[in-house]
Amino acid sequence: MQTKQQFISFTAIALSVALLARVVVSDEVIPSLDEWASFAETLECELSEVFTVNDTSFLSENNRNYYRPFDDIVGVGVIYCGCEQDVVRALQFARHYQSEYEVPFSIRSGGHSNGAFSKCDGCIVIDLYRMKEQGYLVNFDKDNAVMLAVEPGVTLGELLRGLAASDRSDVSIPHGTCEGVGIGGFAQGGGLGYQQRTYGLTVDYVVGVRVVDCEGNIHQIIDAEYDSDLVRVNETTNLSLTSSSSADESDLLWAIRGAGGGSFGIVTKFFFKTFTIAPSQLLFKIVYPILSQQNISHFLDLYQWYFSDENEVPDFLTVYFRVGADLTFNTEIFPFGYKMNLDGVCFQDDIELCYDILYEILNYTEMAYVDSYSVINSSLSYYDLFLDGVFTDVPPQGARTMGYSRSHFIMDQADLSPSVVSLIASSYWAHITDDSKAAQNLVFYMSTMRGNIPNMDADFAKTSFEGRNAWSWVYVVAVTIPTLGSEAIYATISHWEENVMSQLSDVVYVNGVDDGTSNITQLYPTASVYERLREIKSKYDQQNCFNWKWSVPPIGEPEIMITSTSAAGTSDTSNTESTDNVHHLQTFFCSFFVAVSICFCI
Repeated sequence: MQTKQQFISFTAIALSVALLARVVVSDEVIPSLDEWASFAETLECELSEVFTVNDTSFLSENNRNYYRPFDDIVGVGVIYCGCEQDVVRALQFARHYQSEYEVPFSIRSGGHSNGAFSKCDGCIVIDLYRMKEQGYLVNFDKDNAVMLAVEPGVTLGELLRGLAASDRSDVSIPHGTCEGVGIGGFAQGGGLGYQQRTYGLTVDYVVGVRVVDCEGNIHQIIDAEYDSDLVRVNETTNLSLTSSSSADESDLLWAIRGAGGGSFGIVTKFFFKTFTIAPSQLLFKIVYPILSQQNISHFLDLYQWYFSDENEVPDFLTVYFRVGADLTFNTEIFPFGYKMNLDGVCFQDDIELCYDILYEILNYTEMAYVDSYSVINSSLSYYDLFLDGVFTDVPPQGARTMGYSRSHFIMDQADLSPSVVSLIASSYWAHITDDSKAAQNLVFYMSTMRGNIPNMDADFAKTSFEGRNAWSWVYVVAVTIPTLGSEAIYATISHWEENVMSQLSDVVYVNGVDDGTSNITQLYPTASVYERLREIKSKYDQQNCFNWKWSVPPIGEPEIMITSTSAAGTSDTSNTESTDNVHHLQTFFCSFFVAVSICFCI
């Protein structure tokens, strides 16, 4: 009997020690520094590089994300990939530790995730920012149509500057207004911008991708309409089209075009069709003072009247409505200088039509209420117009902000009811007249949708983008100076999420998903689209290795639903949730076996 008790006791102690070691190892040294060093030696490309916790610059590389409040989310290593073959190596390395030790991994391109979801606690970050090759190809069989071949680390500013400097500066693709945003995530989640009502969205111009799946296999998928022989004419890069994958992978291309990044694989190259730039374009900026709550309501009424469905605004006009100050990122300068803006871009061969629209808007608002207005017309080239006229309000490259943002769609104009207009105006007026919020810049944006956006892809035939039929897009950002911390600014954005944004719409722009999102159906509200995405996920990633908080789950995996928002400065990713759960279970069993061993020893 004594021997049996001793045997059980020693067995329990051995098991508990083994499990405890697993916990300690998983939390502290997996992968070990030696394992990191061995892996780094396998990377082949010049720009590929590994940073671990042992490197003095690790935290700055870990925190290569736009929003400062998430700097306390710290991974175990960052792998910069300079080429596709090193992406495969990085993924295989990360997959090993994911499957063996529950170490999560994430994918990062530009680092502009609103909730910093491109990194997570204790994870391996696969960073594509150094993959910046871009070139173009000409299809001589289709009226010399130009296609772009672009790697995911290219930012919007770099893309435009590259095209402007090339001998094909007569073409472009729809793009956004923030030059530091990476094309990798932007193109997969829709891609809104000043061209959207005229030319459509960035995702509408994705005609092919190269993507690495969970097992490290590379798929090149080209839309059947564009899968023909193309002649490479830009010899400064090695970008070219080769044979495409089988036609039955068109479902994967459909999912990648619109459902957002991080669910189906790692895109290492995009192929874009292009549009020919109109001979004339006009950018106008109208500035209005903020005099009262009623003044803000009047401004909102203008937006709602002019861009109503009944008014049939021409599709060659896109307007951004903004209430707030220019974003201040790293200064101690106050006050912010609150104002209201209408910023519009008009693409039209007859530039006089654009001026007619401008004067119509000015006449409606009465010139007495206009502080100033400015016009940049066709004397500038298309690229000068955007690089010098639109991108000027963004922070300098590398600047980071202490702030949070929220992003929703207004699906129907009726959602912006008089009571909601009054709510927005009163909430904003209360914010800017509250002395305790003097150090907080709150900016409220609305962007006109419709126009040609629904026409680009009826009935989700080409893309899985959910915001196509929206009436407008709404974006709220709250920032403060870095030295003041994030607690107060988080309270402000949470108030707007719960009391204002929730009254507009429950549909969240997938490229703007944040730590305030509560249900995955906010990203994919159309049941048939969501179910098809889950089927495609099950086909290409049944193991759910591409797994973050709001990634599409395969069939059989539980869906995420959050009943309350996470605390300021935290990122509650599903990767870290699963890892923490495993560690909690291991700790429980350690304690259990130790208790059993003690009982038998007594």
